[in-house]
Amino acid sequence: MKISFITLGCPKWDLDTICQKGREYGFDGVDFRGYRDELDITKLALFTTQGAETKRRLDDAGLAVSGISSSIKVCEPERKTENIEEAKRTIELAKKLGCEHVRRCAGFWWREVGRIEPRRTGENRPRMCTSASRFGRGERPPLAV
Repeated sequence: MKISFITLGCPKWDLDTICQKGREYGFDGVDFRGYRDELDITKLALFTTQGAETKRRLDDAGLAVSGISSSIKVCEPERKTENIEEAKRTIELAKKLGCEHVRRCAGFWWREVGRIEPRRTGENRPRMCTSASRFGRGERPPLAV
């Protein structure tokens, strides 16, 4: 893949428009940071129960799923359970869509401290990485940590 776009920049586009414009503008892939009014695409039938059809439509348009940008906030310990569950759903969806990359958010606390503090990610990261390592034997796990 050479270049992709992110759906955060085109929140009103439906899948047909994503496929049409992505191809028209010369993109090779799309990073899903939400779809329309929902940021977490793992909650949408278009990507879960209809995921195979969605992948086929993207493939037909010549677009790979280059990434799924999640709402996982590894630096917010109070969201630990929610983060782990979202990580599991997102990793599984990435596998179904043939996507190797899942992005996560550090959270917005960095505005207060002025820099990323790696130890704040330590509590949640091991469990998410364990989930990612189950992606498939010999396959690259799709979780960017």
